[in-house]
Amino acid sequence: MMLRTIPRNWFTWNCEVIKDGISIAGIEFAAWTNTGELLVEGDRYQVRRESLFSGNFFLEKDGTQLVKAVKPSPFRVFQVDYADREYELKAESAWKRTFLLLFQGETIGVIQPEHSWTQRAIIDLPDKFPLVVQLFMVWLVLSSLKQQWNATSAVSASGAT
Repeated sequence: MMLRTIPRNWFTWNCEVIKDGISIAGIEFAAWTNTGELLVEGDRYQVRRESLFSGNFFLEKDGTQLVKAVKPSPFRVFQVDYADREYELKAESAWKRTFLLLFQGETIGVIQPEHSWTQRAIIDLPDKFPLVVQLFMVWLVLSSLKQQWNATSAVSASGAT
């Protein structure tokens, strides 16, 4: 299932998820914490980080953990545990914003920007994942890109070269 994300405006990473030209879900980021919400078919799912310095992320609904992702290092790699299987969600390279979803070393999906200068994304993940699980992976990718963007903006604003 091919999906796209479109930011709600220029000043936010919150976005609509589009399929066949129709908004089918929403992805939201908290302003000051590394948490968020996914809005799917009228239901709200929480994305939370275990603690400030932890690399553990959880997708929850009404306090029940549905998916766990671990960021084992400062690099843009996540280990996603879903349905008793482990997947790897990682940046294609240190220089690209494209992320690959791998299972047992084989690429099975991709999340990539529409083009170089946009926050819009194209999502091509396997249909075997429910929509909310796919969006959790998109949230992880966008959160990683958001942190990178914020760090770059902070350096630029400080006048550092």
